[in-house]
Amino acid sequence: MTRIGLIVPSSNVTMETELPELFARRPERFTFHSARMRMTQVTPAALVIDYLAGHDIEVVDSLSLGVADNCAVGRLDASHLPRLTDQLDLRRADAVVLSACVQMPSLPMIEAAQGRTGLPVLSAATATARGVLEAVGLPAEIAGGGALLAERVNGRAAG
Repeated sequence: MTRIGLIVPSSNVTMETELPELFARRPERFTFHSARMRMTQVTPAALVIDYLAGHDIEVVDSLSLGVADNCAVGRLDASHLPRLTDQLDLRRADAVVLSACVQMPSLPMIEAAQGRTGLPVLSAATATARGVLEAVGLPAEIAGGGALLAERVNGRAAG
């Protein structure tokens, strides 16, 4: 059994549901243990464009839903996400981050957005799942987790 520890915002409900849902699709057994940090507002300082730029990832376009209340973010309807990708200029994009916020539910829409955009689509949950699997030495493959968790990523075997 592999134990996975999470540190999540105090109001987070998404990572604690989406990660176990992803890992339940694998043959191994995992348990999840969470600690919470205080967070009530989603602010520009807590968003991700600067973070990605700091890791040499160019953001060619972005869209913010403008919801500052972290609890409200967790209640957003993920079914609208694939349609929102139509508002993005994806001509220079190599991939789409459907949800960079660990509180924004998006897992059920990853594959739909991938089909709509024709690009690999990932989220905070799928990126975290891949990182955890790599950290514990397991292949980063989970059915229904989008291109980042597919058997093959960018023409190479995953993991």
